[in-house]
Amino acid sequence: MLKREISEKLKLWRTQKNKKALCIIGARQIGKTTIIREFAKQEYENFIEINFILDKGAEKIFLKINWMQILLLRT
Repeated sequence: MLKREISEKLKLWRTQKNKKALCIIGARQIGKTTIIREFAKQEYENFIEINFILDKGAEKIFLKINWMQILLLRT
């Protein structure tokens, strides 16, 4: 039941016009990664997974982004 509810919420998120980045937060070992991977495989041709826990250098992807410019463009 819970898995279906989460899947429906993810599908709803996907259909939003002005959706924001998706951040999944929760306790360890409850299936967060599994449900997101299943959703991505079903709904998208390609997807990128950034795991800040396993890849200690992952935050470097975001260092060169001009966040102020992005914020100004969104307003």
